[in-house]
Amino acid sequence: MSPITYPAPWPPPSRKPDFYDRIPVAGEILRSICELATGSAYWKSQNEIANQIEIQLQARSGERFEWPAHDEHQIVLEALQETVCFWKGVDQFCPHPDDPAVLLFWGPFDDLSPLCFQTALEKKIERRPIPHVSECIFGPVPPLGFYDVGKALSSKCTIGEVLNFYVNWMIEDIKS
Repeated sequence: MSPITYPAPWPPPSRKPDFYDRIPVAGEILRSICELATGSAYWKSQNEIANQIEIQLQARSGERFEWPAHDEHQIVLEALQETVCFWKGVDQFCPHPDDPAVLLFWGPFDDLSPLCFQTALEKKIERRPIPHVSECIFGPVPPLGFYDVGKALSSKCTIGEVLNFYVNWMIEDIKS
């Protein structure tokens, strides 16, 4: 089993500024409605990238990678599998340690997948608060909580690193 590869083009193309940017709050909503209704090139490229990721996930749905049998790893893996299956629309998800984490948490409409992963993990370990997955993938949360999108999408963090991040956190949390 090999890791998921980055789709072409990656990172996803960004939207060009237009007059909707000057309309506070409602501008983004109006732009999205107009683009979805007209089938803009921006949304077509976003959907093409999402389809490439889903095809790769579905192609290896029956394969298995032998992860460590530690309880902590299994808990994090189960939460990750639930989240990816739900947001990517696949029946089964078998993660590889070298899968790029950003591909599993990216999608044109699934900006809530990191939060859903965190919630699923909180339910499984019955502890709160836990660090947000963004801290592992993208680094420390910047002031005001806004990440540089370009840097975030070029993150090289893998699923193996995400698992180790949470397992190490759980071990430290138990010690304290």
